[in-house]
Amino acid sequence: AGRYTQGRGQYVNDPPRTKLAHVAFARSTEAHGRITRLDVTAAREHPDAIAVLTAADLKDVLVNRYWGGWDGTSTADYYPLAREKVRWVGEPVAAVVASSRYLAEDIAELVDVEYEPLPAVVDPEQSLWDGDARRREESGHVPLYEEWGHNLYFHDEFEAGDVRGAFEQAAGVVSHRFSAQRHTGAPLEPRGIVASYEPADGLISLEANWQDVFLARAVISRVLDWPESKLEIKAPASGGGFGVKLPVYPEELACTAVAIALDGAWTLKWIQDRYEDLIGTSQHRDMIVDAELAHDAEGVILGLKTRVLSDAGAYGVPARGNSVEGMMAVADVVAGGHRIPAYSYNLDVVMTNKAPLCVYRGVAQPVTVFVMDRLLDEVAKATGIDRREVRRRNLLTEEDFPYETITREYVIEGGSYIPALEEALDAVGFDSFPEQQRKAREEGRYIGLGISCGGEALARGATWYGARGLPISGQEGCQIKIDSQGKVHALFGTTAIGQGIETTLAQIVADELGVDIDDITITMGDTARTPYGAGSWASRQATLGGTAAVMCSEKVREKILRVAAHQLEVSAADLELANSAVQVKGNPETSVSLKDIAHTVYFKAAEVPDDVLPEPTIEETAHFDPPSATFANAAHALILEIDPATAHIKFLKYVIVHDCGTIINPLIVDGQLYGATAQGIGGTIYEHLVFDDNGQPLATSFMDYLIPTSHDVPKLDLRHIQTGSPLTALGIKGVGESGTVFAPTAIATGVGDALGVNADRLELNPSAVYDLLQQSNGEPVAGD
Repeated sequence: AGRYTQGRGQYVNDPPRTKLAHVAFARSTEAHGRITRLDVTAAREHPDAIAVLTAADLKDVLVNRYWGGWDGTSTADYYPLAREKVRWVGEPVAAVVASSRYLAEDIAELVDVEYEPLPAVVDPEQSLWDGDARRREESGHVPLYEEWGHNLYFHDEFEAGDVRGAFEQAAGVVSHRFSAQRHTGAPLEPRGIVASYEPADGLISLEANWQDVFLARAVISRVLDWPESKLEIKAPASGGGFGVKLPVYPEELACTAVAIALDGAWTLKWIQDRYEDLIGTSQHRDMIVDAELAHDAEGVILGLKTRVLSDAGAYGVPARGNSVEGMMAVADVVAGGHRIPAYSYNLDVVMTNKAPLCVYRGVAQPVTVFVMDRLLDEVAKATGIDRREVRRRNLLTEEDFPYETITREYVIEGGSYIPALEEALDAVGFDSFPEQQRKAREEGRYIGLGISCGGEALARGATWYGARGLPISGQEGCQIKIDSQGKVHALFGTTAIGQGIETTLAQIVADELGVDIDDITITMGDTARTPYGAGSWASRQATLGGTAAVMCSEKVREKILRVAAHQLEVSAADLELANSAVQVKGNPETSVSLKDIAHTVYFKAAEVPDDVLPEPTIEETAHFDPPSATFANAAHALILEIDPATAHIKFLKYVIVHDCGTIINPLIVDGQLYGATAQGIGGTIYEHLVFDDNGQPLATSFMDYLIPTSHDVPKLDLRHIQTGSPLTALGIKGVGESGTVFAPTAIATGVGDALGVNADRLELNPSAVYDLLQQSNGEPVAGD
């Protein structure tokens, strides 16, 4: 990972290319409308235009439907270039090819499009109501997909346990409506692709900053009806992913199709600008949850009911689709480390005239953690039991593990849920805080203590995706080769997106093979070179890639020890690997170097019996197929202050206790916690995607869409517990999403505590906090 810190990373936009042309897109200016006229004559006649193509020009290349969604969802075709209708502002309508991006942008302005505007629907509740023909007629709305007759993309219901009995026998029921606003990942480096096609052998070569190159290959292969063997994808250095670089977007597929349509005459490059990123990269959260929780007189959960409404945007994005937030919300709300004996849900995923929804760091879990912690705060108020004790009584204990969630989709293998909570609350000063808060109130200051705790599902296996008909693998692969000089080359199916995973994986291989880390080369994210894997998402690279590395290292070690045992004339059981050599245990002077072993294998194989060395190479491959998920857990506790004049939130203290299982590299783990917490703070206080009633996006630059800076992220008191997972090698669980998952709830519960109000929306910019200030009666939340 040193190339990043030395400024030597090669990103999509960096390497020089031959026969290079640039692509820009003419985009829809309407959120919803029928295309009545599309004239590209003027654009094609521009002297600098290489090509201008529309959907009609690519129909022979794009053989199959560009799909996205789960089995059972309505079909929401997402074409690379709009056909007949547009459904969000910014949807690509035509692709322009020129010798520079500047020229391509100028020519794109000459594309003449006329629309029959249709009323845009931006409110998910209004979109759901439009399933009623009378209400739809009254609103004047036309369904996004008129053949459906409604905007409902996906519906699901579930019930397990005695839900009715739980609520009938409950000492109390707390219910609230919770919501999360829409935002996006905004990676440092936006999306980009370089596409080339060689007609002589039919080879398509793509370089793009996708997080999962094998998924991208599967999607493109299906749409183009192209053999995967003639489709090579490489992910160069990437400036962040956060989930938004997992889908295959229309621009990337359009560039591929245009390269073919131009018969390989040009290598095509498209690099997204920030405006395109903010209006067209997948967006996230945008969810309403109505939740009811039944509890007994001791504050123990008896049952839970939720109704979830997810705003999915305009299309299903390949390959996860846009129902993923809603689907995971209804599953993960009962997988957060609480005992929930009875549960029911009702899920509606609806289409609106916004950019498509997909996955972002933490996926639905920032919302589900918010729901549970807020409900438990309400239980504390209703029962008079303090907030710490209510959580203690409902969190899983060591005796509960392994714990199968009531939906039977997950088994939580173990963790430190209550110890993490206790340490975080002790460190933040929970017991002394009521007096601190009382004195602050006397001084006219608003301070509050926020709490967020529980578990997070990570490193998801194929249970979630493959079982629902999507080409998304849960497995991870590793191949290790030792060359004739004794140097190690480890290749992985996962990808690097700037988080230092190369270092972590190199550490694991170095430890397993007893070699110097400087003698290890790591390669990943290349469909032509690396073993099959599922890429970078859900905190899986170290968890699953690391497990594959251990499994593969065991195979390599066994071969090395067999050859060394023959050379040293001792039993392999008496040998160990250390210092790039194999030595006799307890007698390191009797040894043979890894370089000498490799020299023998490659150049003197005839001197080694076949039963010791069946083939003259040191090269092995291993694949790990994970369980449904691993579960890390965390507790965030903070003290914040609200300025009554500006409604600004200031963090006075922020404690995180996190259990990600075995820690490989402490510096990287802490960096992940800081980065994810920064995004959790940003998504709650600063980053809000706003649309007007006509579906026009109002946050289209960093002037309107604010990103937290170093001044906005407080110093964190980071603490670690290491409860190893029995499901993975080395006990690794995953760390990449915790800050994003738990920070929003810690902030919201802190604001609510400071003002004595219910902060039930994860949109806490100064305007929203000001509104809460107006509701405040100046009293602390009961139960503190």
